[in-house]
Amino acid sequence: MEIESLLKSACRGQPVELPTGEESISAQLFDEARHQGIASLLWHLHSDAGVLTEWPADLLDKLKQQARQEAATEMIREAEVQVMLEALQEKGIDLLLIKGTPLSALLYPAIGLRPRCDTDLLVAEGDDVRAAEVFKAHGYSSFF
Repeated sequence: MEIESLLKSACRGQPVELPTGEESISAQLFDEARHQGIASLLWHLHSDAGVLTEWPADLLDKLKQQARQEAATEMIREAEVQVMLEALQEKGIDLLLIKGTPLSALLYPAIGLRPRCDTDLLVAEGDDVRAAEVFKAHGYSSFF
């Protein structure tokens, strides 16, 4: 069974037995899980639902470490998002969070299970200049 198929089954919460005799399967699974952004989700499935109990301890340890790192990063990111949302609200700027941030809060059972690298928002027409000023005041710069 190929790596992608194993990971898909694992993400569906299905029991997944790893092939025997393949020394590097753990490393391949971890690398692909991290690349696909599902390492934390796999760890969550293992620790919360008892899935993947037959997976090697070294692989589970790597998933656990990755999940902790992603959760810590997300906690920092979430705190910064909150600071910025409050700053924008103080200036009366209307906005809408879209994509990853609201999806991670609504659809995932724990912090850090949906890795992301930014926060997307829409600003009401006419508030763009004031919003840019708020971001600049907080140390952000524009790419445009």
